[in-house]
Amino acid sequence: MGRTTTPIEEYKRIRLLWPDHLGLARGKYLPTRTKATSTGHSIAVFALGFDRSLTAHEGAYFYEGTPDLEVRFEPEEVRPGWEPATGLVIPDVFKDGEPLMMAPRNVLKKAIEDWDKLGYEPKVGLELEAFLMKRREDGGYGPIDTPGAYVYGTGSAVDPDGVLDELMETCETIGLKLESVHSEYDNGQFELTLNMTTRSRRAMTRSCSKSSPRRSRRAAASCARSSGNPSPSAAGAAPMSISASRRPARTRSTTKQPMTVSRPSLVTSSAG
Repeated sequence: MGRTTTPIEEYKRIRLLWPDHLGLARGKYLPTRTKATSTGHSIAVFALGFDRSLTAHEGAYFYEGTPDLEVRFEPEEVRPGWEPATGLVIPDVFKDGEPLMMAPRNVLKKAIEDWDKLGYEPKVGLELEAFLMKRREDGGYGPIDTPGAYVYGTGSAVDPDGVLDELMETCETIGLKLESVHSEYDNGQFELTLNMTTRSRRAMTRSCSKSSPRRSRRAAASCARSSGNPSPSAAGAAPMSISASRRPARTRSTTKQPMTVSRPSLVTSSAG
């Protein structure tokens, strides 16, 4: 992800976001006056389920008092966020000074290193799907009403409030490079694809999509299934593909032989 040219001192606070094993964006706000570039979180977050139930397992140090893990970042990694006077950063996750390998981004880094040892440069592209929701009279949320909507739609017929316009603008501002955005099969269902990169930006994109529509009194919910209507897209997909370019093992030649490895669609939870 790109780096900001805004000095960190110009922000009032820094928002830390890092993905856990559930795909939820954990984090904290750190006032910039503290000049802190690290903070702690209870490692027990890795024992939590979507319903906040705890599963005692050794990896979460459940019987050792659930000590803290540490997240760290470099000031130059902070970028503009979508909140006023707030910088945004994805920190690295450590335990006892070593990368915590339960943390998804550390798993990704290890996978990239392993591919690199074989002479490949991996690239990851993600496709995210979500429903745009509105407040119902009973206080809950339901999909927006778009009777004229259709799959692969754009414009006011599928997004009458222009929420996607706001989301796309926000993503560009904070350096999240979207490849495409369009409507999906159901009312209020949309698909966003990210440019190929060696880094995962899924957690930040989901957080951005959930935060930006609030100003339009809408909510974006990442989907694992249809909003209630039977449809070909009843399982909201987040497919991941890995494109790797073979590098000659004993030469610095820039000639590359492209190789693509694709995985089937992955069904992701709607929580978070």
